[in-house]
Order: sequence, then C-alpha cells, then structure tokens
Amino acid sequence: MPVPDSLVGVTQDDEKHTLTFNRAAFNKATVHLAPDTDTCAAAIESLFACGAADAAEMIYKKCRAAFLPNPALYSAVIFGRLSCQNGQGATDAMISMDAAGFTPHQRFLSRCLRLMGPFHQQGLLLIDRLGLQTMQQRLLHVLMEACNTSLDPASSVLEVYHFLRQKEPLVFAIG
Repeated sequence: MPVPDSLVGVTQDDEKHTLTFNRAAFNKATVHLAPDTDTCAAAIESLFACGAADAAEMIYKKCRAAFLPNPALYSAVIFGRLSCQNGQGATDAMISMDAAGFTPHQRFLSRCLRLMGPFHQQGLLLIDRLGLQTMQQRLLHVLMEACNTSLDPASSVLEVYHFLRQKEPLVFAIG
C-alpha cells in the first residue's frame, strides 16, 4: 500500500509501538504553498492595521506585477489606505479597481464613503465617476453624514450639499 505524502519520513515499529521520524525524507516531501492574491490581501490588511503602510504598499506593488487583478486585493488596499488617512490613495485604488473590470457595487461604495468624511472631495469624485445615476443621491447622503469627521464639518457638508443640488436640480426646483 502506498504511503500518503503526509507520512513520508515516518516509520512505525509495530513491536515497540513507536513512530520514527526521518527529517530528511520528510523535508523532501514537504510542499511549500505559493502565495496567491488572497494571501497577499490578508498580509496587506494586516500590515495596514498595524501601521506598516510602506510594507503593505510594497507587497501590493509586487502583487500587481505577479498576479491578475483581484477584488480582494483592491479591497484590502482601499480600506487599508483609508485607515491610514490616505484618501487620495484609496480613491486611486478604487478607480483602478473599476478600470480592471471590478466596478464596485453600492454597498461597497457606501462602506468607503462612510470613511471618507475627511476626504469628501475624493468621495465626490468617486460618486461622480462610479456611482450610477440612480444611486448617486443615496451615496451623497452617506458622504454627507461622514463629513462630521472632517476638519471643517460644516463647510464639508455644505460642499456635498451643493454638489447634490447640482446633480438633482429638478428635485429642488419642484419642492
């Protein structure tokens, strides 16, 4: 009977009921897992979370060169950059994600916009470029609510409000 790969290098002495471990044979059979985009995304998330943004960006750059685009990788970078207060970087990654064929859905955009209060201008750019016309008003509401975390909440809210009025002139003209 063939020996499973997981047991190569392990022999059994039935008389003594012991196992003998042959490290050399075991090392030959050990399979090393190659990193994939999900592994890289997990590493990027962890590095951003512990404040090692430069290391996270380095891994992201290597992953982009080695693998096909992957939404998990983009998501890790977008939310990582937002956690490090890099609104422009998050916006750039979101636009790259869309250009790669992974258009973010409304729930994903809403999650990002909730963190973009301090970067409301980049949020407006995302809504304008990625938000379907039918969901733009809701996305603008989400961004407006997030503006309370910006340096000047009142002027940020007013800027988003005026942007909303420009997008929906008929609603305000009738009401």
